[in-house]
Amino acid sequence: MRVIAGFICALVLLAVAAYVYGGAFDVAASTPHSTFERSLFSATMKHSVVVMASGVPEPPPFADDMIRDGFGHYDDMCTICHGGPGP
Repeated sequence: MRVIAGFICALVLLAVAAYVYGGAFDVAASTPHSTFERSLFSATMKHSVVVMASGVPEPPPFADDMIRDGFGHYDDMCTICHGGPGP
């Protein structure tokens, strides 16, 4: 019975690896994820933030010039994949 369970686990891991490393997983920000993927990514992000943020000091309050500067960086580096603001 353990051999069968191990074989099934190995097949599942092989299928996941083929899906991820084979390029079948669509990472485009413009393509919606499935419900399972959204819940998996959400849980991963929340737990990662809790662990990684424990040693990060609180940021200073935002000023208008900081927001404009951040928008400029987003416009230059992020809109190509994530799109700009608006519909």
